[in-house]
Amino acid sequence: MYKIIFLLLAVNGWAQPRLIATVDLPEPASQIFIDRAGDIYLQLINGKIEKRNKDLRPLGDNQPRPSLTNFDPTNAMRLLGFDRTSKRVTWFYPDLSVYEYFTLDEAFAVEPWWLCTSGERDYWVADAADQSLKKIRATDQTVNREFRLPEVVPSVKEFTGIREYQNFLFLVHREAGIFILNSFGQLLRTIPEKGLTEVQFLGEELFYVRENRVVFFDLFSAESRTLDLPRAAQTALLSDERMFLLSGKALSVFEFKP
Repeated sequence: MYKIIFLLLAVNGWAQPRLIATVDLPEPASQIFIDRAGDIYLQLINGKIEKRNKDLRPLGDNQPRPSLTNFDPTNAMRLLGFDRTSKRVTWFYPDLSVYEYFTLDEAFAVEPWWLCTSGERDYWVADAADQSLKKIRATDQTVNREFRLPEVVPSVKEFTGIREYQNFLFLVHREAGIFILNSFGQLLRTIPEKGLTEVQFLGEELFYVRENRVVFFDLFSAESRTLDLPRAAQTALLSDERMFLLSGKALSVFEFKP
C-alpha cells in the first residue's frame, strides 16, 4: 500500500519547490516574458518595462514613450517593441536601451495590430485590414513571406497576441483559445480553451495557467499534462531552472526542474 501511495505521489504530485525570492512590483504587470538566456521582462500597467535575472535581481528598465502595445524580448539580443497608435517599431538592446526605431511602412500593413519576432532578425506583422500576416526581413525591410489567415480564424483585432516558436505561429483568442499555424499560414490545430490572454513555451511544449495549474501541450505528440502550482498565480513562466509566478504586484521565483 505504501509503495502504491508513493508512486501516485511521484506521478501526480511533486515536492514543494523551494522559494528563492519574492518582490513587490511598483505596479501590477500586464505582461511577463522570458528570453532564451533565462532573464525575465515585465511590462507594467504604466508602460514601464523591467528586466530581472533568474533570481529577480534588477538588470535594467525603460519607460517607452509612447507605451508599447506589445513587446517581444524572446530573441534576447534584439528586443522588439510596437506601438499600434503611432505604428512605431522599436528595437531594444538587451539592457533595454533603444537600438533603433521607425514607423512601419503602410506597404507592409495598412492596419498593423500585432508584431512578434521571427528567428534572429525578422518579425511578423498581423494586419487587421485584410487578415494577413507578413514576415518582414529586418535587414532590408522586405517581405519574406505573406499569407491571409484561414477563414475560420477570427478577426486579428480579437486576439490578445501573436507568438512564433519552433517555426509555428500561435494566436491567442479569449473565447476561441489558441490557433496554431505553420509558417505558411496553414491552420494545424486549435486548442479550445476560453479565457486565455497569453501562451508560454518550454522545450517542445506550450503551456498556460488554468485554475492554479500549469497545462502543458506537446507541440509534436499533441499529448497534454498538468502541474499544480505551489501557490495561486495569474500567470507563470518556466525555465530549466526556475518557476516564476505573478499575482498582482507580487512576483515570486522558485527552484524548478522540468
